[in-house]
Amino acid sequence: MERKRLFEQALGLERSWYVEKTEFDDEERQLDLYLNFQAGGTFPCGSCGRDCKAYDTAWKQWRHLNFFEYYTLVHAPSPRVDCPSCGIRQARLPWTRRRSRFTLLFEALVVSMATEMSVRAVGRMVGEYDTRLWRIVNHYMGEESATDAEDDEDRRFEDGSARVPEATTDHPESVAHAKSP
Repeated sequence: MERKRLFEQALGLERSWYVEKTEFDDEERQLDLYLNFQAGGTFPCGSCGRDCKAYDTAWKQWRHLNFFEYYTLVHAPSPRVDCPSCGIRQARLPWTRRRSRFTLLFEALVVSMATEMSVRAVGRMVGEYDTRLWRIVNHYMGEESATDAEDDEDRRFEDGSARVPEATTDHPESVAHAKSP
C-alpha cells in the first residue's frame, strides 16, 4: 500500500481531502503529514452542516497520535466557507473538533488515559502540558466532572494529582468517530 494512502486511511480522510506529502525527520523524531483538498471541493458549514464551496483558507497544524514514538503533526489548509444560510463560517474538518489543536484520535487517547491516571501523568506520557490536556478533558467530561475530580479525595494519587472520572457526556471511544460540533 502506498504510504500516502496508508495515512489517508489512518486519518479517516473524507471527500476531497488527501495526503499531499509526508516529511520524516529522524533526528528530531518527528513526522509531519501535509494534507490538502482537491480544487472545487465542498465542505460542511461549521454552523449548519450544509455543503459549501471554500471561501478562503489558512494553514493550521494539529497534534496527532505519535507514530512509532515519533511526534506527529498534521498540517492542512483550514477552509472557511461562504454558506448561503450562515454567511462566512469555518468549515468542519473530519479529523478535529472546532477550535482544537489536536486530532480527534489524540483527544480520545487523552480522555481514555485520564480516566485511569492523573492528567499530569498523561501530559508527561504524551509530551504535552497538562493545562492543554485539561481543556480536552473539560470538553468531553464537562467542567463540573473535571472540577469534582480535582476536589475528590477518593480520586487523588499520592502526588496529589487528580484522576478524571468516567465520561459523562461524550464517551471516550466515540470521540474518534465524532464529527466537529
